[in-house]
Order: sequence, then C-alpha cells, then structure tokens
Amino acid sequence: MNAIRKRAGELSPAEIRASLKRARIQVDFPAAVTTPEPAKAEAGAQRAPKATVATSRRGAGKKAWETRGVAAAVTLADLIAAKLVEPPLEIEHDYKGVHLVAVIQQGGKIEFAGKQYDSLSTAGGVARKTVTGKHMQTGGWTFWRYRDRKSGELREIDYLRKQYLAARK
Repeated sequence: MNAIRKRAGELSPAEIRASLKRARIQVDFPAAVTTPEPAKAEAGAQRAPKATVATSRRGAGKKAWETRGVAAAVTLADLIAAKLVEPPLEIEHDYKGVHLVAVIQQGGKIEFAGKQYDSLSTAGGVARKTVTGKHMQTGGWTFWRYRDRKSGELREIDYLRKQYLAARK
C-alpha cells in the first residue's frame, strides 16, 4: 500500500484499501505436476533427482470464487443472463439529501446523468461527485438500490448478487 501511496499521494489510505478490495486479482497455481523417479540406477551412474510435486494452495480444478468465498467474479451481465435483473432497471440512492437515479441497461452498462459506465462502483463514484464535487471510491453493489417488483421494498443490488451465488451452489 505504501508503494501505491507514493505514486498516488492524493489518495488516502482508506481510498487505496477500498480500491484494492474491488480489484479482481487471480493468482493461479498449476495442478500437481509429478516428475517420476527412474528405476534403480546402475551402480556408478548418477542418481536422478527425487520426484517433486508442485501442489496448488487452493486445489486443482477449483474456481477462484469457490475458494475465495467472495462475489467479486459476478457481473451485472451474469445477473441479466440469470433474469435476476431485467433491464432497463432503475437504481437509486439518497446521498446527503440528494436523490440519485441511474439505470442498468441491457448490456450491463449503468447510465447516470446521460453517460454510461462499465461498473456500479464507477457510476456510484460519479454520482457522489455530483453532490460533493469530489470523487470518492464507492462500492456500487451496496451503494445502489433497486425497488423489488414483488414486495416494493428498496434493496441493495448486492442482494441480487447473493441470490445468484446461492443458486450456483
């Protein structure tokens, strides 16, 4: 974090942490690789090194989301494909007394104030900037809310992401 702070001094430690939490970083370890040990070497011949096994920390064949236990890999496109989000879907948030409204479009883009954004977080940060004049890191999945069609209740978009993940188990 200190290396990032040196290069981007205008960001606070909290902003850097929030940004790193949203990062989609995947470190992949290859499946176990075994180098077989040859049959007994003849007398006087050099011995081959013993068999080595490279193992994966998270286990071969598992997906990152299965081991991380986080929902970072879920996209709006996933929710649209699963019919949990039916675009155009109006999303909203009351921020410092200002009612902010955006719309999730068919391709998974978020439209706010006439412009389209690739993520809920980016749209949320831009929306907050219209109120404060300062860009702030925003967790879009919990910032934006939608009106549930059945109950009429206002819920975080993250609620739909959790439903999606629960259905995949």
